[in-house]
Amino acid sequence: MVDEELPDDGETYGGSETYGRHAARSRPPTSTAPGDATLVRSEERLTVGVQRHPSATARLEKYLVTEEQTVTVSVRREEVRVVWDQPAAADAAVSTTAPPGRGNHPDQADSVVLHAEQVRVTTEWVPVERARLRVVQVADTETVSAPVRSERIEVDEQPGGTAVTDS
Repeated sequence: MVDEELPDDGETYGGSETYGRHAARSRPPTSTAPGDATLVRSEERLTVGVQRHPSATARLEKYLVTEEQTVTVSVRREEVRVVWDQPAAADAAVSTTAPPGRGNHPDQADSVVLHAEQVRVTTEWVPVERARLRVVQVADTETVSAPVRSERIEVDEQPGGTAVTDS
């Protein structure tokens, strides 16, 4: 049997012997007949898994935007109009006895209160929309590849059926 030098992969299991993916090659056979040679072939296996980690932070934030709004509003006001009528015959006889410019009631002036509408602007907060932040899981696939090594066993025979051994 040819002893090959094994790389130190850093894994130790009891005592001072180093074992790892090539550990089977360095262990002596347990039950063999005298003159038998054994080898155990090993290979690497690719193990793929996933690990969850934080990838981003999202937050809901609201801010205030002021915009100018222009609204046209109709407003009304009262105005005074003087309407001239011809006096009736009875009123004309009374007014001839009064001094000129005074009418029927010399000490009385008629007045009217005029009204106008004014635009009043107020604002109020009203709910118009609700926003929520929801997390959903999205499944995707990724293809990964990595090299894996495997051992091969070769047998060299000399003519005559005896194996070559190094001493």
